[in-house]
Amino acid sequence: MVQVTTTAAASPQNEIRQLDLSDREAALDMFRLVFGQTKTLEHWHWEFEARPLGRHIMLGFHQGNLAAQCAGLPLLLRHGNGRAKVLQGVDFMSHPKYRASRIFLKTVKSFFNTFGGVSAPQVPMIFGFPGTRHRLLGEKVLEYQTLAAVHCLQAPLPDKVKSAPLGDRVRGRLEAVKRWDDRADGLWTRCETAYPMAVIRDSQYLNWRYAEHPVRSYEILQVANRLGGRIECWAVLDLSMERGILVDFFPSLSARWANRFLLTEIGNLFCREGKTVMETWCHPRSPACAVLLEAGWSAVPQRDELHLGAVSFSTDMDLNWVKDHFYYTLGDTDVA
Repeated sequence: MVQVTTTAAASPQNEIRQLDLSDREAALDMFRLVFGQTKTLEHWHWEFEARPLGRHIMLGFHQGNLAAQCAGLPLLLRHGNGRAKVLQGVDFMSHPKYRASRIFLKTVKSFFNTFGGVSAPQVPMIFGFPGTRHRLLGEKVLEYQTLAAVHCLQAPLPDKVKSAPLGDRVRGRLEAVKRWDDRADGLWTRCETAYPMAVIRDSQYLNWRYAEHPVRSYEILQVANRLGGRIECWAVLDLSMERGILVDFFPSLSARWANRFLLTEIGNLFCREGKTVMETWCHPRSPACAVLLEAGWSAVPQRDELHLGAVSFSTDMDLNWVKDHFYYTLGDTDVA
């Protein structure tokens, strides 16, 4: 547990405060300048306003000009036998013109001091997947703890489409859907105890994260049991990259045939799209990782050297335990 402190004296040239809706255009302009990409108002609203979990964005101004931003994406987790709201750090950025003012560092400290803590509405943990520069900065000034390198898996794709085993096709039905229904809630309920720490993957979250994303387009595949119709497993795919990206994967804990059926059809879809390799992220001790390794996937270095890291503000959020149990996928990041 840490308490992030700052000794920087207040300056009449600097102002640090939470974002007001009137600041959105300036924040999006800075995003465009810093990252070389455009984030629309629709995208911003989806990310920070569409769910009733609060807004967690700190801005830093230098001489009246927006100079820095730190934002947190609120997520609801299963944590042990309970629930916890945490923040994923996203869109940390500083305006190149004002970096000498050190306003970014002051904004970061204010972000952690304001939103991290044990008093509601503060959160007990803020985590992220930083690149090397931000990771080293966090370790130096914020007691940010690097937990592990992102665990990346890959698998080669066959030269041609192959049929799933007949028995799998008799028992199950492949469904390509636009949204999840309440059958996804049933799958999460049946399987959640195998994920001591994970974003709650119910239909409400899944539809917000994937079906309602205003910019990215995903393919959603699931296998339904023909006897009763329940969902046994699902996957989210991104076809827009050179590699076939398995963004998120929630396998069955008992129906190995359904996992095999789904992974076969995932490979077929990527093969039809001309991909030669599949790639995903997942915790090395998770059920999903075990299923993928059994199916012939293998661990490879993550090409961008990203790491999972966090700051804990509560003794209930032990980071050694988090390291061992936090199930993440590409869908738990802002890069997919």
